Amino acid sequence: MSPTIPDDAERYRIFAYLKRASSLTAWRYGLRMCTQFTQAYERVAKKAEGKTVMILGQPSVLLHPQELGFALRGQAAFVEAVKRLERGDRFCFRYAEALGHFFEGFRGYDCHMSMVQGHMMGHATFPIVESELYPELDEASQGIGYFANAHRVVLEPQYYEPAAVESASSLKDVPEYMNLPESGDVPTPSKEVLVHTKSRVPYHGIYEPVKFEMVRSMWRLFGQAATNENTVFERQGWLNYLTAGSKAPPLRVDMGDVYTHTTNTVWRLIWKDERYVNGVVPEEESSYGYPID
Repeated sequence: MSPTIPDDAERYRIFAYLKRASSLTAWRYGLRMCTQFTQAYERVAKKAEGKTVMILGQPSVLLHPQELGFALRGQAAFVEAVKRLERGDRFCFRYAEALGHFFEGFRGYDCHMSMVQGHMMGHATFPIVESELYPELDEASQGIGYFANAHRVVLEPQYYEPAAVESASSLKDVPEYMNLPESGDVPTPSKEVLVHTKSRVPYHGIYEPVKFEMVRSMWRLFGQAATNENTVFERQGWLNYLTAGSKAPPLRVDMGDVYTHTTNTVWRLIWKDERYVNGVVPEEESSYGYPID
């Protein structure tokens, strides 16, 4: 079997989705959600201070200081990552457990969900879930969780994995506030940039997997002008946002079983992301639907 191929309407909606998901407007909104989550953690931690509950016959503190620490560390990382993006520095999208990276910015939320899920499975390691204080945390986690689920698609994964966008299902849970257009034109690149699976991505931007044999003729094509009439490329899968310096991913192939099958591809740069380097946010982003205070 082969990877699924989007139709023209799906192709454009994925392009619009990725452009929004990688925008400064999006991540500024994400920072608001992260801040609300962290502030809720601080309030709950203060209320829970010194309180214990009985777990398996032993007293257990409602909330450990390290759990608040994860939230505070994630908040600090998110703040620095937004500052980097404001300067046009998209290396904040790369995987790193460090300040200035959005992966680290989700640390508080990820640790929280891990603790909640562990408790629900019977590990009894997160007693705050059983208290009257938990609803405040739960409500605050929903905003950052909804944002994370829709926007992680542009982040470099922790491990080398198949492309994040692989089917139309990626559009099913896109928040309404992203205000995706129903139709439009995907741009044609001005020059050809082609990257094989496992090769380092040269530019930040939106790429499309295409069928193309990486032979000597490819190097004559590289850097040449591209046109709408160019019929060299046959689409092989779904558009994805790739970060410079990361290894270009393979495509997942649905074989109808429980195993993951992948195939190598060639990624064609469709749109090079050069926003914000001059400190200016494109007027287009005013049409994005992210809630404004």
